[in-house]
Amino acid sequence: MLFYLDDESLDALPYGVVCLSDEGRVVRMNRAASETTGIQRWRAVGRDYEREIAPLAKKHAIKVMTVTAEQCPERRALAQGQRR
Repeated sequence: MLFYLDDESLDALPYGVVCLSDEGRVVRMNRAASETTGIQRWRAVGRDYEREIAPLAKKHAIKVMTVTAEQCPERRALAQGQRR
C-alpha cells in the first residue's frame, strides 16, 4: 500500500521509499530517500532506479525500500477485471 500513500504520508515515514513503475523507473520518492541518496526528488523522477539511483544508495550503505504498483494486489485485481 506504500505505492498509493499521499505525498504527506509518504514523507512522514522514517525510512526511504522509492515508488517505481513496472519498468523500474522512479515515479515518486519520499523525503527520507531523497535526503539519504542526496538526489532531489524532481531529478529522480523518470530515472532508471537500478542504473542511476541504487548505486548511490549502495555507495553510502543506505537501505531504501522500493515498491511498484505491480506489487499491490488491488492493482493486479483491477488489471484482471476483478474486485476485491
